[in-house]
Amino acid sequence: MQEKTILITGASSGIGRSTALLFAENDWNVAAVGRRETELGTLLDEVQKKSGTLEIHTDTFSFTLFYVFCNFSKSRRI
Repeated sequence: MQEKTILITGASSGIGRSTALLFAENDWNVAAVGRRETELGTLLDEVQKKSGTLEIHTDTFSFTLFYVFCNFSKSRRI
């Protein structure tokens, strides 16, 4: 079975957080990005208790976000 990976922005709350949980619970690798590190830490704890792998990156700059995604995708061979 092929590994599936998704990048979700706004993952510290609301729709982004719910989406990150949904994908992680369905065995996707999730790169979750948001501005609030504390909330992302809570998300990470919750996902690790349930299933899946969740990588947390916090940033507000789009160029840095792009760089993080490129590095993440290289490590996952997307």
